[in-house]
Amino acid sequence: MIRNWFAKPRWKTYAAQSGYVYQYIFQGLKDEREYLFHAVSGEDIAMTCAVEFNADTWVQANRELSEIERYGIAKMALLRSLDTCGAGIHACAGSPDPALKIRPSEAEVADICRELDL
Repeated sequence: MIRNWFAKPRWKTYAAQSGYVYQYIFQGLKDEREYLFHAVSGEDIAMTCAVEFNADTWVQANRELSEIERYGIAKMALLRSLDTCGAGIHACAGSPDPALKIRPSEAEVADICRELDL
């Protein structure tokens, strides 16, 4: 079951360091650890981006994270991935079920938490 706590999700635009411009929208939370986004680049490049991460190590060393804080970590992981994937999203988009799986490491999660001042 996919859960979305935003009453009216909004499309957002992101100009990635890769040079591509993306629009993305949060589709919902699946299985309490998988954040689903839909991203498009150009007119015909679209794909589902699933961000799955484990913040247990960070939580044990710091504090519990709220749902919105976890969403913020997932969103930042998505944006970082879009910064580096470049043509990757375009290559994946040609497949019948285009999807990008994003699994940030514990170190990346800790770095994002520092960036978000959590």
